[in-house]
Amino acid sequence: MNLEPSDEQPQPAHLAGTSPDDQADAQASPQPSAARPRRRRFGQFVRSRLRQIWLNVQIWIPFLLNPFERRRLLRLNEHDRLGDREVRYDLDWTVELPYVCWKTSQTRDLVPCVFERRLRSFERPLTILGVMFLGLMVVSSLSCLLGPWLTPTLYGTIVLLGLTVLLIKSWRENVRLTIWSRPEHVDELSCPDMVVHCDHLYIHLPSTELARAATAAVRQARALYPPPPPESRSAMGPDIY
Repeated sequence: MNLEPSDEQPQPAHLAGTSPDDQADAQASPQPSAARPRRRRFGQFVRSRLRQIWLNVQIWIPFLLNPFERRRLLRLNEHDRLGDREVRYDLDWTVELPYVCWKTSQTRDLVPCVFERRLRSFERPLTILGVMFLGLMVVSSLSCLLGPWLTPTLYGTIVLLGLTVLLIKSWRENVRLTIWSRPEHVDELSCPDMVVHCDHLYIHLPSTELARAATAAVRQARALYPPPPPESRSAMGPDIY
């Protein structure tokens, strides 16, 4: 019996019983890259950010909303009530929609679906973007005098300055949204699109029926708890304008 150690390396289990040529091809074949999940996550991040930018632009310029989106849109101000409390406290929005299934409008045996988002709100975004666009138009009209090197430099400077001011004049607000659903429809429900702008929260609800029920509840609460007059609102906090 030969007990001397062998110099041959053990074969992997998935290559056992194959010819040397097949083994060489299998070892030379490219393995799945670990960078693919990172690229996929990065692509999803970019798409979600572009989606949120478009949602903000639609709220800033309501003309861009189509009729179907208008019917599903719920608009809440900081003094609205749904239940026994106001929907907004400081920078936190807590919205519990009426006890009705979002899809079937049933009112029995419902389960809550809670969504939490952190949204960025901007102060006077159209003014900032308008000034930036005006600066770009001025540079474009003087491009024949500025030369081929100075013109793109000024373009980049104006865009960078405008985006920086837009970011400085912004802040984040937290939203906690509760939607009721039948157990069999929970998996079909995803987090609705939301935008915070000018002390208002805009929610693109998943169905027109739910939007009607929520709008009716908000109007009823406004009739019972009318918003304070402008003098009282200014007295609630320091006037920084």
